[in-house]
Amino acid sequence: MMRRTGRYNNWRDTDLPCTVVELPYKDDASMIIAMAEPGKIHELERGMSAETVQRWRTSWRKTTIELFVPKFNITSKINLVDELPKVGIRTPFTDDADFCGITPDLRLKVKTAVHQAVINVDEKGTVAAAATGIGMIAMSLTPSIHINNPFVFLIVEKKTNIVLFMGTVINPTEE
Repeated sequence: MMRRTGRYNNWRDTDLPCTVVELPYKDDASMIIAMAEPGKIHELERGMSAETVQRWRTSWRKTTIELFVPKFNITSKINLVDELPKVGIRTPFTDDADFCGITPDLRLKVKTAVHQAVINVDEKGTVAAAATGIGMIAMSLTPSIHINNPFVFLIVEKKTNIVLFMGTVINPTEE
C-alpha cells in the first residue's frame, strides 16, 4: 500500500455503496477511485455512468485525510473480433465488408483486431498505455481511507470530463 496524507476531494456515496476519492495529477487529469462496500462491487459497476461521475464531482468535498492506496499493474488484452459483434459491429468481419477506400484492387475483411491497455500505479505515479506518463502531485493528515476493498478506478481529463481509462480491481491486497 502507498500512503499519503493530504487534502483530497472525497465523498461517501449513499446511492451507490462506495467511498469516492479523487487523486489529482499534473496537467488537468485525475484518478477517481470508487471503493465498494464489502460484497457490493458488481452493484457499483452496474451503477457506473457519466451521470454518476458528474454527481460525485459535484458532491465531494476537499478534506484532509490519510489515504492508503494499493500499488497495481493491470494489462488487458481484448480480442475485438469477439467483442465488436456484441455491440453491433459485424460487417467488417464478413464477406460483405467494403474496404475499397484502402485498396480498390483487393476485397478485404478484418481477420484479427486486438486492443491492449496497460496501467501501472505506484509511488512514482501512473503510467498508462505504455506511452502516457502522468505524475502525482505531493500532498499533506487526519481521518484515513484505506482502499482495501474492490474498487473501480477512472483516469479523467478534467477540462472535458473524458474518461481516458477505466477498470476494476477486485483484490487490492493481492500482489
